[in-house]
Amino acid sequence: MDRYFWHLSSAQASGMACVVCGADLMSEGAAMVMVGRDPATETQVYACKDPCAVGVAVEAEHMAAELRAMTGTEAHSQDASLGQDGEFASLLRDMRILVGNEALLASITDVATLLFLLDLTEHHAGIAAARARVVHDRLRSNEPDGEA
Repeated sequence: MDRYFWHLSSAQASGMACVVCGADLMSEGAAMVMVGRDPATETQVYACKDPCAVGVAVEAEHMAAELRAMTGTEAHSQDASLGQDGEFASLLRDMRILVGNEALLASITDVATLLFLLDLTEHHAGIAAARARVVHDRLRSNEPDGEA
């Protein structure tokens, strides 16, 4: 799971405490669920199974619904046009992140931060390449025969 949780205590960042309420997840009988990662170390982080992890899931669902509403897309629309399916907008977002990373990489000298930015660049470059292929293929499949 690639959701990142920021501003964590050392116990939360190491997966020993809930990222929502801070409860000790190493105590006997603690039910926990992996909900994401610490951005600095990529360590898996956890939340109490109920109610904290449920709250994280509900929050993610609300965010996804909000994004679909902002882009005018339906959750399962496969035949949407370029401007309605969100794939093109997501491609542009990934490319903006890459441009921002370029600026940061040129000015950061801290090795840990450089490594994080390089990982972020690799992640978004791969996603952008895959999204570009999807958009490209969709546009090509909608062209009339004989046009390139």
